[in-house]
Order: sequence, then structure tokens, then C-alpha cells
Amino acid sequence: MLNSEEQTNLKEIGAKYYMPPVIKRLDTLIKDKGYKEAFSYLHSTITDAHSEVKGLIEARKRAGKIEDVSQASKTIVGAIFSNAIIYLFLKAKEAGLVKPNVFITSKLGKFKDMVAIIVDGETQKPDMDLVLYGEDDKKEPK
Repeated sequence: MLNSEEQTNLKEIGAKYYMPPVIKRLDTLIKDKGYKEAFSYLHSTITDAHSEVKGLIEARKRAGKIEDVSQASKTIVGAIFSNAIIYLFLKAKEAGLVKPNVFITSKLGKFKDMVAIIVDGETQKPDMDLVLYGEDDKKEPK
């Protein structure tokens, strides 16, 4: 069962304009190969969705929502990868294959104070695409 933050995260991933072609393929992959095997096919899944995603990017260019298709493509490829990992993880958890006290997110949120460091008097936060953590009975990150 997903908590409300995870449910929101799953909805946000699906709402990203470039994710539907990837999600469609991931769902088919889950159905055909299973959750564990789906992780092994991330590269080919993303590659297979490339032409559809590129078409979505080009449509946004024509609509004036982006200026540079090449730059948008580079940014989106990285985002697709991390979103696909989170999506697969959340779908596996939704199916009961991941313990309820294990979480994955792309949001720094409650971790920002734990991972921030001071460099030359300035607070620096790491650039993290994914956070994987477990909670004990006290609901504190481990």
C-alpha cells in the first residue's frame, strides 16, 4: 500500500508530458516480465520510447513552450530515467513486493538538514535524483 506522498509522486510522474510513452511500455513490461525483471529493461524501454518522446518535445517547441529541442531532450532523458526507477519501485510496492517501511523519492524534503554540509560558511545540499530509505517504528529515517 502506498502512502499519500507516494500516491502523489506516482500521479506527478504520470502527469509529466514526456512520461506516458515510457509508462505505457513499463506497464507492459511489468505485465509480461514481472516487476524485478522490469528494472533490467530500463535502457531498452527508454530507448524504445525515444521517437514518441521526441515527438512530444517537438510539439512543445511548435507550441512555443520550449526553445531548444536538443537541450530539452538532454534534460528529459535524465528525468525519464529517475522517474522510471521511482515508478517501477512504487508499482512494485503497490503490488505488495516492497516492505511498507521502505520508501523511494526524488524529493530532498525531510533529508535536507541531514545531508546538508557547510563549505566556507555556506550551506551546500547535494544534488540527488533518488533517495531510498527505511523507517523504523519511530518514523525516523534510518
